[in-house]
Amino acid sequence: MGLVSMIASNNYIVVNKQLARAFGLAEAVLLGELASQMEYWQQRGEVNDGYFYSTIENVKESTTLSDKRQRSALTALKDAGIIDVKLAGMPAKRYIRINENQLAPILLNNSGQNGETSFAKTAEQVTPKQRTNNNNINNNKNNNNKEIYKDIVDYLNSKTGQNFRSSTKATQQHINARLQEGFTLEDFKRVVDNMCIAWKNSEFEQYLRPSTLFGSKFENYLNRKPQGKRTEIKPNWMQPSMQLGSAEMHAIQQAMSEGEPEKDFAAEAKAFQERLQEVRDMGCTQK
Repeated sequence: MGLVSMIASNNYIVVNKQLARAFGLAEAVLLGELASQMEYWQQRGEVNDGYFYSTIENVKESTTLSDKRQRSALTALKDAGIIDVKLAGMPAKRYIRINENQLAPILLNNSGQNGETSFAKTAEQVTPKQRTNNNNINNNKNNNNKEIYKDIVDYLNSKTGQNFRSSTKATQQHINARLQEGFTLEDFKRVVDNMCIAWKNSEFEQYLRPSTLFGSKFENYLNRKPQGKRTEIKPNWMQPSMQLGSAEMHAIQQAMSEGEPEKDFAAEAKAFQERLQEVRDMGCTQK
């Protein structure tokens, strides 16, 4: 078997040349993989209204396209009206629909000079009815996203006592970026929980905000191991209610500092306190 045969299309990524000319190589590779996923879910009867389940991880494994490159290609295909993307379910999952009516002119009737595909002609061939349908789909997608924004920001506010707004564009951009990377609503809540434990009641509490928590370090915060703050439990004899004088407290601390490490300082201090009380009682008797 020659080298040329080894690199032929069998068991390799297949790219439609017309799509590559129209949108770019990465976009064509991604669209081919999405078409394969759609066929898989159709065979299982799990395609609803044209939408099928797709994850960044699965696409990456099949195409080697990085998360960043996938996001860029998805955006280009969405802007061209070739695909629609929505988030649905709890936790939120990504669903994609391929608009075959938009692909047909490119694949069948839209070859330009020198075999090049003219996407500008394709855009002109979209009917008003198709534009209306696309707008309705986009509106549904925006409504789904609004619910997710609200759930995430409301949870952050409940944990921090703040009043951030889910309608802020910057906040929505941060959340969208993480959702496109495949993170779920539960991941957002876990980040909030982890960082509240780490930063609340400290100098870093000011950073418990969407721009920090949901930014580029989101995955680091998600995988952070929660470390609760150590609470020092003081024995009864050290509570303010005992109202010991400064000299007496100094004597107790001195006794503790001079003791052996393995001794029970609390028991020793309590005994010392009892001796102090005896001295006080003797002083009262002498008076």
